[in-house]
Amino acid sequence: LQVPENRSRAGSILAAALQIETLPGRETLAVVHSILQSDADLAGSQVDFNVLAGLFPRQVRRVSAQNLQFRSGPTTESEVLRRLEDGERLLLRNSGGLLEVSGKLGHWVYVLDQQMVSGWVFDGYLVAEK
Repeated sequence: LQVPENRSRAGSILAAALQIETLPGRETLAVVHSILQSDADLAGSQVDFNVLAGLFPRQVRRVSAQNLQFRSGPTTESEVLRRLEDGERLLLRNSGGLLEVSGKLGHWVYVLDQQMVSGWVFDGYLVAEK
């Protein structure tokens, strides 16, 4: 499976991969992980965010700010898709280099929200889930 060649079907491939095995084996986890690390749109896929969070608990983060901007790209000039509430859970997909935004050091990270919508947030306002 080559994710770039199947970008338009990534959400349905992800859903199918998770239905193959109740507890995904190494190969299925590798496919799921490669889809998560890609920049493919997963909105509308019939996948439960909590299943992904259970498979990749080290990639789960909680928002630690009120109205954190969920953006279309990794810059402060990118469109704000919506504002995230304090405590919302996100799943890390990918990240950029270290930089300073509004006096905080961190990375722009590509994340998946609980509605399976992907966007960018600055991780200086995220905390690891315990």
